[in-house]
Amino acid sequence: MVATAAARLAGRGRMGYVAPMPLVLVFLMGIANFALYRAVMESDHPVLAELSGKIRTWLGPWGLYALEAVVLVAALWFARQGSVAAALLYGLYLAANIGSFMLLRRIG
Repeated sequence: MVATAAARLAGRGRMGYVAPMPLVLVFLMGIANFALYRAVMESDHPVLAELSGKIRTWLGPWGLYALEAVVLVAALWFARQGSVAAALLYGLYLAANIGSFMLLRRIG
C-alpha cells in the first residue's frame, strides 16, 4: 500500500511532492531583502536620492518595489519547481544587497 502511494506520487511529475526547504528559504530571504531595500531607500543618501529620482521618472514611485516583487516571485516559482539553484542565486542577490547596504552605511 505504501509503495503504491509512493510510486503514484513519484509518477505525478511537477504536481507531486515539493521539497519545502528551498521555497521556505527563498521566502525568508525575500522578507529580509524587502526590509533591507526599504532601509536603503529611506537612508537619504545623496547617491540614492539621485539614482532614485531618475528611476522613479521611468517606473513611478512604487516601480522599484514592483521590480523587487517580480524578482522574488520568479525565485519562488523556480524554487516551487524544485530548483535549489534558485535559492542559491537569490541568496547571492541578497548577499549583494547586504554588501551594498553596508557600503552605503560606511561611506555615508
